[in-house]
Amino acid sequence: MTYPEPPADLTFVKSPYSTDQQGCVELAFVDGGVWLRDSKDPSRPAHYFNNHEWECFSRWVADGLPR
Repeated sequence: MTYPEPPADLTFVKSPYSTDQQGCVELAFVDGGVWLRDSKDPSRPAHYFNNHEWECFSRWVADGLPR
């Protein structure tokens, strides 16, 4: 599977629930999907989710990450 390269002009946003003491992720919403990166190390590669993948992932997180 081939994943797109992130555009150079992405604007990432952090959750308003995050604090400086906690690890958090940042999101950049684009047409067709969402880019996600680690807020502690934004130089690492971002992960891309298409809209369907993002819907499934966010539902999984909201449900408490069942195993």
